[in-house]
Amino acid sequence: MFDLLLLAESAEALPGWMRLLNINHRWEAAWVGLGLAGQFMFFCRMGLQWIASERRGQSVVPPAFWWCSIAGASMLLGYFIWRWDIVGMLGQSFGFLVYWRNIYFIYGKDRPVPITDDVDPEPELAEPHMTARTVRKRPDRTGPSE
Repeated sequence: MFDLLLLAESAEALPGWMRLLNINHRWEAAWVGLGLAGQFMFFCRMGLQWIASERRGQSVVPPAFWWCSIAGASMLLGYFIWRWDIVGMLGQSFGFLVYWRNIYFIYGKDRPVPITDDVDPEPELAEPHMTARTVRKRPDRTGPSE
């Protein structure tokens, strides 16, 4: 009984912000700070995605979105492990795998370049059997006709 009274007195001695964030000891503030920083990273990723989409005029997910996701998931996973919150640990663990997989898709090696990303496409051919070389060798037909 004496221990419960001692806890109640010490809890009231804590600053209001520590009681608000459910922090019992000052050293716990660093862990809560890590969790809040992780949540802030998730907020930032949505801001980045919103800005990129507004600039393009369509829905776009830039690589920075996935990097912020990895940073936020790492911080939150550490926080949830410290709090021993199994729901948070499972949620961040699965998301962490998805974020790394998307980074792999963006920067993976030996990835073929899609046709839409070709920086030097072949010119459109006039006839299906003609190649780009025969199109370039053809004489200019804009001059006077004989």
